Amino acid sequence: MKFLTKTVCLACGGSGRNQNPAWLTFKRWQRSVGVRTMLDEARKRKELGLSYDGPDKPTDTCPDCQGKGEYEKWMELDDILRHINHPYHQSISNS
Repeated sequence: MKFLTKTVCLACGGSGRNQNPAWLTFKRWQRSVGVRTMLDEARKRKELGLSYDGPDKPTDTCPDCQGKGEYEKWMELDDILRHINHPYHQSISNS
């Protein structure tokens, strides 16, 4: 008998999106500056080569889980018990 298992995607931490590392620099700058104008932010984004669309957008769909945030896989109960090292599986395999 097979069961549907779900595992959180390790690449995106379950969010389904990957943070663009270039935007982390921008976020750190925002926190360090404090009060700023929209013009200040636009200048900084231009300086860092960032935009809200195109290849340099803030986040993108996680390629590992296709934006679902988790993996789904059909597995046999015996495989699941072996994977979690369940005592019931150990007693069967020792028999």
